[in-house]
Formats: sequence, structure tokens, C-alpha cells
Amino acid sequence: MNIIFRQYQKQAIDRIFEQSKKFLKKGKKDNGEDWKIIFRSPTGSGKTLMASQIIERISFEYDQSTSFIWLSKGQLADQSKQSFQKYLGGGGMRFSSIDEISDNEIKDNEILFTNWEKLFTKSNKDKLEKDIKK
Repeated sequence: MNIIFRQYQKQAIDRIFEQSKKFLKKGKKDNGEDWKIIFRSPTGSGKTLMASQIIERISFEYDQSTSFIWLSKGQLADQSKQSFQKYLGGGGMRFSSIDEISDNEIKDNEILFTNWEKLFTKSNKDKLEKDIKK
């Protein structure tokens, strides 16, 4: 898909990609915690499109195995999954929802789309607690 980005989108994509590379090279923080990147932008600014480009660059320009979790509220996870398939479909990425993960493992170059509600339902909470204890 040939996309023309606005200047602020290009800058955000480049800045977050470069920061991501630094975090991936550093590994964990000194206190043992993982690095997290939270990407916020106003409604209508193209967050999903920008995030898809960042994820694609990390997946294919960084020489390590990567996988991603896309966490959102309500039905936005399904909507985001459809958008990612449109933007990145056929590019070697795998797109899954939490209901499609049967072996509790996110594969290389896979994006798991889920929402808070599905992640923290009673049955999934019990399952997550069992997985964490393993």
C-alpha cells in the first residue's frame, strides 16, 4: 500500500522507531523491568497507521525476533486488526486475536490484538494466573 505521510507522522514514526531500537539493544532496565513504549496521539491523527509502520520497521529492520501485543478498549482491537491487515497484509506479519492463540505463545512477527475486557475476564484471569505460575 502506497501511503503518503504527513510531516508530523513521519517524525513520530522515526522518533519512536529509533527509541525502540535503543530499548531493544539495552535489554531490560537496570531494575530488571522491561521497557515500554506508550504511543498517544489525538483522535484522527493516524495512530493506527503510524503504529503499523513502526511495528513493520521494527520487525524487518531490527535483526532480532519480535512480536507485539496491541491492547485497546472495547471493539477497537478488532478494528485495529482489520486496519493492520489492510496496511501490512502480505508483508510477512501474522495477525491474531486472543481467541486464536491456542498454544499460549505469540510467534515471531506476530501481532496479538486484544482488549482489556477480554484479557481480564474471570476465565482469562484464572488462565493468566496459571500461566504466570509456570
